[in-house]
Amino acid sequence: MQFKTIAAAAALTVGLAAPAFAQTMTTTTTETTRSFAAPEREMITKYYSTHRDAFGTPTATTVTTVTRGQALPGTVTVRELPTELVTQLPPITTPNYRRVLVGNQVVLVDQNNMVVDVLPLGG
Repeated sequence: MQFKTIAAAAALTVGLAAPAFAQTMTTTTTETTRSFAAPEREMITKYYSTHRDAFGTPTATTVTTVTRGQALPGTVTVRELPTELVTQLPPITTPNYRRVLVGNQVVLVDQNNMVVDVLPLGG
């Protein structure tokens, strides 16, 4: 009889501990950030190496360095990429992202003008 009581108490203890353990488990998710893919980088670099005039005339506000993870400064001149290049690139599948030219860098920005990725080009 004493053995049955101990076994029952042990089973009850395990049964009560399991739900408490399950309540403390957490699930984490990983946020993925889009960046320029290797073929995309290659196409952009090739385009600008053969179309030097596509950079336009640099001014004091277009010659700047932007940093991934920070907002584009309000003082920089942001230009759209040439249509000829855009039609060659794969479409951006991440909503509200766009590619722009800042000085001699192609920059991927989100809807808040946060810099997601930077592709420096010779210029």
